[in-house]
Amino acid sequence: KYEPDHLLIEAAWADARARMTDIDRVGDVLDRAAREIDHVHLERISPLSVPALSMIGRESLPSGAADDDLLVEAESLAAMAMRLDAPEAEDDPA
Repeated sequence: KYEPDHLLIEAAWADARARMTDIDRVGDVLDRAAREIDHVHLERISPLSVPALSMIGRESLPSGAADDDLLVEAESLAAMAMRLDAPEAEDDPA
């Protein structure tokens, strides 16, 4: 079926072994962290948690036309928010 001594097959096996080793190293780091890290319940958010919290709920958007549509919508919302005449002034018959 295939040549077990082929250069590309040997390279694929070497790559797979390297990736498996990395998984083992990650497991070792997590085991060590479980022993050495203390969980402390805080009454408010720690400043060190802000980068992690900012990643929660982050979504990627396709580039191109979607970006242009978002920009147009943002400009429209900004224009509405910065309108000088308040809606109450338009309803006032004076």
